Amino acid sequence: MSKSLQEWVQTDVQPHRDRPLGWLAQHHFFRDPARPAYSDTSYFFSPADGVILFPEFLLSLVTSDPAVTESSLSSLRVVALAMLVVIPGEMWFVAVTGTGDTGAAFLIETILAAAMLGSSYIAAIVMGWALEYVWMSLPLAWLTGLTLSYAWMRAQYWKRLEI
Repeated sequence: MSKSLQEWVQTDVQPHRDRPLGWLAQHHFFRDPARPAYSDTSYFFSPADGVILFPEFLLSLVTSDPAVTESSLSSLRVVALAMLVVIPGEMWFVAVTGTGDTGAAFLIETILAAAMLGSSYIAAIVMGWALEYVWMSLPLAWLTGLTLSYAWMRAQYWKRLEI
């Protein structure tokens, strides 16, 4: 049975009138996942911080061999720092994809894959460089993808599309 607005306020809202906003949000609104009502912006730790600051601990979760851990440190740091290029590159690429120009997205993705495979082949097979230098193909390829995606969006080629 429905209630009038006045009756609803008196029976359902009035008992919670003096509750703080955080309590109301926690108990009467969907918050998934629960987040703190206050956040200190002077502290920010990304997952990559753990890789850069505590690589030995993270590698110890995967292997107990000290030789493997030692040889993996440089590669892990390269991949973690590569995220500074990969994440913006992925965001701009998704922007291209979101415009609906699947041809441009396919071309950019193909060039990105060719750059990654080509640079890793040259670094590993042709030059014989160490593994951390082979992993440099990741930021190099994504820098290519970032540049192409950004240039495509700046040129506003997506305006030519008709849906």
